Amino acid sequence: MRNASLMIVALAFAATAEPARADEPLTDKESDALVQALLSKEPAASGKAADQVARLQGRARPVIDRLVQRLGSNDDGERNRSAKALGLIGPLARGAGSRLIELGKSRQVDAGVVAEAIANMELDANLAVPFLIHESTSAGNHYEVHDQVTAALASFGPAAVKAVPDLLDLLSSERGQARSNAKYALIAIGPGLNERVPDLARLLKGGNEGTRAAAAEVLGSLGPAAEQAVPDLVKALKGGGPEESLVAVCDALGRIGVKAETAVDELAVLARAGLPELWRIQARAVNALGRVGINSDKARAAIAHAAKSPSRAVRVEAALAGWRIAKDNGLAERVLLAELKAAERQEVARWNCLHALGGIGKVSPATIEALIGILDDPTDPFRSAAAEALGNLGPSAGKAGASLERAIAAKDPGLRVDAALAHWRTTRKSEPAVGTLCGALADDSDWYVQALAAQALGAMGRTRRRRSDR
Repeated sequence: MRNASLMIVALAFAATAEPARADEPLTDKESDALVQALLSKEPAASGKAADQVARLQGRARPVIDRLVQRLGSNDDGERNRSAKALGLIGPLARGAGSRLIELGKSRQVDAGVVAEAIANMELDANLAVPFLIHESTSAGNHYEVHDQVTAALASFGPAAVKAVPDLLDLLSSERGQARSNAKYALIAIGPGLNERVPDLARLLKGGNEGTRAAAAEVLGSLGPAAEQAVPDLVKALKGGGPEESLVAVCDALGRIGVKAETAVDELAVLARAGLPELWRIQARAVNALGRVGINSDKARAAIAHAAKSPSRAVRVEAALAGWRIAKDNGLAERVLLAELKAAERQEVARWNCLHALGGIGKVSPATIEALIGILDDPTDPFRSAAAEALGNLGPSAGKAGASLERAIAAKDPGLRVDAALAHWRTTRKSEPAVGTLCGALADDSDWYVQALAAQALGAMGRTRRRRSDR
């Protein structure tokens, strides 16, 4: 009964506002209630309490101190729950990071729990990364712990470069989750991998399909810096194989770009594949031809063949690839507009068409009217995509200003943000865009919308700076 009462108090406090005065300290009762909420097994309750603590800033010190004290408990469960709670609080609890690492090393707190906590705290990489590297390969850890540790390494980005040898070994794992976590950690390291391109290229030659696909994805993330791997990527295309690895290889060559010129012939072969079940490989090969950007006879012929594919996804990629290598946005626009209308409510196809139409430069009034029509339809699930496309077209889509302004008043917060940025891009008027975006940024009920609003305001600021520098 006592625990139930404490939980009620904790949940009630977690839902309330902080003390009225900015310098007013928490009472013992308030601190204890927040601790109980943070230790809750209910994610909604612990997450809300963590947000509350973050807003309290320096006044949250008593809460953090109580959790650190609980790390000394004789109960394994209490130590682990306290470590998780400190991780939920994030950077504000960074001071407890060293203590958590000590407890992880001595196995008094689960290493996976420590890994997630110190990643959320954004602990100094010099402290965190050596611990994570050791635990990622420790034979005494369960698979789940290895996965948690490797996922945490990704959050340290380039600072985790010393983990590259171990992460490359994990790419050869038979376990899909281990490969996936290692792949994302390597991609996050970025340019620090440039010297290891030969090692990644070697992984394309053997092993399982998942390893080859993961290695290709990491190489693709390096872009032109992975030029040295092009011969091995071309060999991987010639050797054939399952869809997953071929798609990843095509994507890698496309991201490497013009430096993958020697891959054009093999990509053209795949782009001409006529079997319906190979549409995904064909689509990625066509996409890669466009991104490599070599305007050769073979490339043009393969793209023209793909434009007649029974697959809408392939036809859309062919239109874009043709635009990229021949710079004929009129042809691309006609194909994309026709595909958009034919796609009706097919989600992936419509999104691809809308995204592409916003990226090919100047378009006709008919295309702008079609985009406005989607934006004005309150039942269309692609209103945000239409708003984004109009925004990408810039002032040439100024006619959409009134429709975008109406969309800013929509119930969907994501649509409001997209419409606000698009309104600014098409009309160059700061309001109502700035007011709408600031309002979305201040509303913490949806972190994703907050992130969109922050990105939108950042984009506006960068554009204004560039214009003022001229």
